[in-house]
Amino acid sequence: MVKEIFRLTYRTEEKKLIRIYMVYEESLVLHTLSEILGKDIYRIDQTVITAMKLLSEQFINRLKTHFPLTECGTLERNDMLTFEQFVRTFDKEYPPYSLLLGAEGKGYFAFCAQV
Repeated sequence: MVKEIFRLTYRTEEKKLIRIYMVYEESLVLHTLSEILGKDIYRIDQTVITAMKLLSEQFINRLKTHFPLTECGTLERNDMLTFEQFVRTFDKEYPPYSLLLGAEGKGYFAFCAQV
């Protein structure tokens, strides 16, 4: 199962880095974008990757409206990682906050935060 992994890096006013990792299973990416666009998407291409980057940013912005994430700072980078890069990051420092969600047979989504 191919995974799309995005790392959003925020910098606080105190210059502290906050890294948020969002991992999407490929089937979830295809299903989600197919639903949003109203047409079937069968493969991941650069347009799909760009759309998922933007959705990841919007997800965090939406969280900020419901939770006190004001200290999250401003978005500095939005990078796509390979699975190997993601694993190496976890080998160095395991994020203290993580959540794994299943989307009713459509795939899995993982959310991890290093603060």
